[in-house]
Amino acid sequence: MNLQALKDYAPLIAISIAFFSLGVSSCAFFLGLMNYRRDRAKVTVWLQWNGALGPYKPDSNERYQMCHIIVTNEGRRPISILHVGLLFPDSEISQNLLEPSQQSGVKLTEGDPPLIVKTQQDEKLREQIKDWRKVRAYVTDSTGKEYYSRRMGIAPRWPKAPTGGVNLLSRPDGAWYKRLPWIKNKLPNS
Repeated sequence: MNLQALKDYAPLIAISIAFFSLGVSSCAFFLGLMNYRRDRAKVTVWLQWNGALGPYKPDSNERYQMCHIIVTNEGRRPISILHVGLLFPDSEISQNLLEPSQQSGVKLTEGDPPLIVKTQQDEKLREQIKDWRKVRAYVTDSTGKEYYSRRMGIAPRWPKAPTGGVNLLSRPDGAWYKRLPWIKNKLPNS
């Protein structure tokens, strides 16, 4: 090889090294951005009516139906939960549903089991809720940030038969049957 051939390939080698370093630095930037986005607390809240049977009612053989509020931390940063409650349609906030031993805060870190807060579905709760479809669970953390659950399409079972509303399954918006073509024409228009 002569010296002139090396001089001809020098710009190509320099350009290929520049493109290679551009690709490596772009990958490093992308990975840094993804780590930044993952490195925060991500709280998820679910509201579940008709969760489980609770304690027995006084002077009765029946048990209370329980409502569950499920809180998980899906992020990497630990978070301290200070308030868990229900948000009613008229912007009325329920009392803190955490147990007295948890009032100072519950720490949720990555990989912890979910925090499950239970409350009774009794007549007192039914009187507070005028439209159960608009009720949401909410959580407040130690920084004051609030997290909300989705609205539920499944009707709660009250001690007495609920007025209006059908206990629909599966989908939160309560319209699981609208995707089935064979049943769509057999349902009354709503």
